[in-house]
Amino acid sequence: GWLELDQIWRIYQSQFNIVTGIAGSGKSTFVLNVLANMAKQHGTRSFLYVPENEAHLREKMRGIFAGSDAGFKNFCEAQFYVQSSIPTHYDEPAHTLQWVLNQAIVGIERDGIDLLLIDPWNELERAKPKDQLMTDYIGECLMYLKQFCRVYSVAMIMIAHPTKAGVAQGATPTLADIEGSMSWFNKCDNGLIVVRDPEKSTSRVISAK
Repeated sequence: GWLELDQIWRIYQSQFNIVTGIAGSGKSTFVLNVLANMAKQHGTRSFLYVPENEAHLREKMRGIFAGSDAGFKNFCEAQFYVQSSIPTHYDEPAHTLQWVLNQAIVGIERDGIDLLLIDPWNELERAKPKDQLMTDYIGECLMYLKQFCRVYSVAMIMIAHPTKAGVAQGATPTLADIEGSMSWFNKCDNGLIVVRDPEKSTSRVISAK
């Protein structure tokens, strides 16, 4: 939906994307705008698991969608499949990566989902064995995600936060600063960094891979 962005990033089937940036930089809003633009222009259907923004998701999407309330309702029902992160029962399984993807498969097979958004990584329950290093666990998860994208012919966007140490003193984060592993840089097909100017109402998107 933006000419400048189209020059550095194109979404395609089986693609695994990482988006990072410091807290408040506008990562989620940026990605939701991309998904809304793709839905309007290309009919893309998206699966969303967004624990941090779930409570305000409708408000955010309404601000993005320019049209009537009835048009907005029809647009959301036709183009978006939102998986709630709120447990419905006390013994509901932990919301691990596997659990989220199992929910996504329902949307893929029933509704023709084209693209998955998980926002953010750190809200997923960890299923790491006690004797496994975090970097190895993350590497395995990312390889699993890439395989999932290939098998189901969907694109995926994962939002992941950088470590606080990686962005100390106002430095622009890199993919290598994402918490836990260099695999975030090594395994993704495309990696974007969102940087917001605190003195302006604009953000900059950097294609880091």
